Amino acid sequence: MPVQTSRQNKKRKSGSVTIKDVANHAGVSLTTASAALHHTGRISDHRRSEILKVASEIGYQPRTAARLMRSKKTGHLGLVINQVNPLSAFRHGNHRHYIAHFIQSCEERNIPYHLDFCNIATNSTVPPRHAAGGLVDGILVLGDDVDRPLIDKQASPMHKWLKQFDKPAITLSSHSHWSVLSDTEEGIFLALQQLHAMGHRRVGFVSGDEMYKYNKVFQDGFTHAVDALKLHTKNDWQIAVQASALNTSQVMDNVLEQTRHILTSDDRPTAFYCNGGEKMRAVIEAARQVGLNVPNQVSVIGNCSAIYACDGYPRLSAVHRDVSAIIEHAIDMLKQCIADPKKDAQSLKIVPKLAMRQTVGKVESDPS
Repeated sequence: MPVQTSRQNKKRKSGSVTIKDVANHAGVSLTTASAALHHTGRISDHRRSEILKVASEIGYQPRTAARLMRSKKTGHLGLVINQVNPLSAFRHGNHRHYIAHFIQSCEERNIPYHLDFCNIATNSTVPPRHAAGGLVDGILVLGDDVDRPLIDKQASPMHKWLKQFDKPAITLSSHSHWSVLSDTEEGIFLALQQLHAMGHRRVGFVSGDEMYKYNKVFQDGFTHAVDALKLHTKNDWQIAVQASALNTSQVMDNVLEQTRHILTSDDRPTAFYCNGGEKMRAVIEAARQVGLNVPNQVSVIGNCSAIYACDGYPRLSAVHRDVSAIIEHAIDMLKQCIADPKKDAQSLKIVPKLAMRQTVGKVESDPS
């Protein structure tokens, strides 16, 4: 045992010894110390005994209120957002829609709730404050390993952390034992089915680098839909923005250059499916630059948020996640798990919404 300092003596007298002090004296992580002191998580009896002995020797006294909070149901639910900057999460991207619908649903149901912003990807040993502190009975988890390379075969930091969490957790972004997800493949099929109904048979595809899981899901969904609907595509009509394109400007330039090349060929598609609103706008601009009209000569459809689709001209025909339905089903599932922790694992897929606006038209003439 380390020699006790006057500062440590002062802590013992005042009763202010914390779990962090126990972890430091025992030479273990904060998570391991917490698991030993609260009898949660996966830890050997021998290690638990050693940590409890250290805690006793330095005068650690658990807070009664916190202990009671952890041992009883609170009636509160949590949303863990795997993003450090709350302001960015509220203002940009898909996260803001999930957060807004979660808050709205909880308030309509009179359910107390907590939001936890964290960065599990870089620090999977420090759990979110409200979730770890026993303030919630269960959590929804937003954002995880969708941007991890396919070559990384290890369990994601998010899933590692979820294994340590001892209460029900429903993921909203990728598969786990309990999850409620948007049905990406069905959304792509709905979009291509609409193109087929309007006479399109030759379809191009714009997405991101296939080395990432998120983009691979869209590539597979596009391939399956093309096969099912007997559409025609070719490698020369498919654009995969490489990982080196790190910002929106680079993505736009990359897509613009490649799309112009495709559209000026004698053998070109009559429509494009794009993974993301920025890529849709880039394809539309490329068509304008080479003198083709959208939607009369080239149609563009893809997936993006409804807000982005309507923010600019032309308004984008697009597939949108049904975030409201995802949140409602996820909260229902979470409440079922809290009531019956032994309930069988379940994964739901919610069909997205297809909104036809100004970027898809009937085939005017076949460029072939």
